Amino acid sequence: MEFSIQGTFELPPLPAGVTRSSGLRLVLQQNAKNPDTFGASTTSLRYDDYVTMAKSWKMPLRAIECTNALSLLFWSSVENTGGNPHLRSGDSCKHNLPEIENQRSLSTIVLAQRDSKLQYDMGKLQYEMALASKRDFSAMKTIAILGIVFLPGTFIASILSTTFLDFQNPSGLRAAVSPSFWIYWVVTIPVTLIILVFWYLWERKRDERFVRERNEREKTEDLTSEIGSEEYDLQPLQRARPLADYE
Repeated sequence: MEFSIQGTFELPPLPAGVTRSSGLRLVLQQNAKNPDTFGASTTSLRYDDYVTMAKSWKMPLRAIECTNALSLLFWSSVENTGGNPHLRSGDSCKHNLPEIENQRSLSTIVLAQRDSKLQYDMGKLQYEMALASKRDFSAMKTIAILGIVFLPGTFIASILSTTFLDFQNPSGLRAAVSPSFWIYWVVTIPVTLIILVFWYLWERKRDERFVRERNEREKTEDLTSEIGSEEYDLQPLQRARPLADYE
């Protein structure tokens, strides 16, 4: 940014072939009457006037922090060939606002994806725990099958009572067995087979439902993996221009 000083404090012209590398200009107020005019604790303007003038010229107030602030710190007019720095800073901030908003939206999307993935992982763990519990019930199911096998015979025997066997007959075992004992087997065996077939069909239906749920879970895992890959694809974009670049 270049400045050109004009007016009272304009630099004198240099002769031909002469260049200025550095220098010091000391401007004295020759008509000053107060002996403390150039003292370290004296300023040529009141504090309020100095602040008003600095704000009007859009100058930094850093000189107020100095111990000696005289009129030599100011000049009649300043021409900023690079434009108003305050306006340029405002335009730059306005230009960066959409980029910052995009970064914020992108961060929100990534966080939402990670939260969804975490919820899915928790559901998957719960599902695996349910499968483990189901395997633990296999022993109980075996006991239930044995009960199914022997329960019909017990039930039929209780209905038909125990009159098929008469051990009080001394003539022998053949005489102790009733001639109608075959009725017990004719009724018990079909009932047992019917119950076993019904149990088999019921278990098969449960297995089919389990396979269907597993396939749906695998499809969900594939979708989650695709979302995860898209999340990792978004991360390089997020790191491309961090928020520090807009400061």
